[in-house]
Amino acid sequence: MKNFSHLFVILLIVLVANVTMAEESNLSKPFDWTVGDWVAYCLSQDVRVKIENQQAKYQDPAASASVFTKYDREKEIIIVEIYGGRNKIEKGKSSINYWLSYIRNFHIKRVSTQYNISLNENDYKIIYYNRETGKEIIRLEKEQFLLPKD
Repeated sequence: MKNFSHLFVILLIVLVANVTMAEESNLSKPFDWTVGDWVAYCLSQDVRVKIENQQAKYQDPAASASVFTKYDREKEIIIVEIYGGRNKIEKGKSSINYWLSYIRNFHIKRVSTQYNISLNENDYKIIYYNRETGKEIIRLEKEQFLLPKD
């Protein structure tokens, strides 16, 4: 009986330790979404579909870029990060303009219609990076192209 009680205590400690560890996991904590988080998520889905469609149709240079989106809660702006294979400013501008046109002509209209959210292109910051080096090449912010501060 004594061995059984020791075993029971050990099992109880293991169980309590596992429950405590599960409660501390960052993945199980609640996350409150903002409208900006939702819009950035919608844009990420729109971009994924656009890239898949372009790749399926024909070899489009913009479709070879990796595009990520997120919402900056402090600055209250949606950030679009483009990782392309070019290290030239003009190629970066071209890619930014491609995605800006898509955001302006499709994404903003869709979000406005489906969710009654009023946005314009100044709600987005688009940054072009060289995929191989991770170095920022150029960005579009508040209708101005800006070079990185080195």
